[in-house]
Amino acid sequence: MKSDGPYHVMIVSTTGGKPILNMGPGFLRVIVLGFLVLVIGLLVLTYLVIDSYRVNRDLRTRIEAQVGEIKALNVEIARKDEEIISLKKQVAPAIDGQRIVIKEITKAPKVYPPTVGLQDISITDTKIMLKVVNIKVQEVASGHLFAVFHGGGRYVSYPPVAMDGGVPSIPDRGLPFTIHNYKQMVIHIPSRLSRWDNVTFYVFDSSGKLRLVHSMPREEVSSK
Repeated sequence: MKSDGPYHVMIVSTTGGKPILNMGPGFLRVIVLGFLVLVIGLLVLTYLVIDSYRVNRDLRTRIEAQVGEIKALNVEIARKDEEIISLKKQVAPAIDGQRIVIKEITKAPKVYPPTVGLQDISITDTKIMLKVVNIKVQEVASGHLFAVFHGGGRYVSYPPVAMDGGVPSIPDRGLPFTIHNYKQMVIHIPSRLSRWDNVTFYVFDSSGKLRLVHSMPREEVSSK
């Protein structure tokens, strides 16, 4: 039978009697609304789970790629270390019976106030002549002189000595001097480094303190 009024849902037992459940339209709307909320919640939860899986998968892929890059970098670093060790062995040739000792230097050496100066520096084919001049007239100046020749990315000292970053590391191995006024000194150019571009003179006092560092390009050394 057709009716224009609101619908009711009534559940009765098969044996008749009172209805087990009688739901009016308001209660039906609540059930439908609850069902829709549950479906929407499940859809949102499904989306979050799928998105979380995608994010984790992308993160795992990036981590695996970074781990691979780190492993490759470690292999490259090890290979470079081997090349550096091999190169250090190759660039320590015998020069005048000595070996060039190449070491890394962490900071520039400390230079104390000078006690001598260098004058009249001149060059021939195989040697450099110069004067070591006492700048403290009332005191005797004594110490040792080195000349470090630079060229082709290498350096070698005269007299030959172990060096720390291009600086002679054993001061008393240099050319000795003890002067009141001045002393004429001769420095022989190492035959293995005849094509040098620059020379640096190092003067140490008798206690081993570095007193003078004087660099000169080859073209500024006068010829005799």
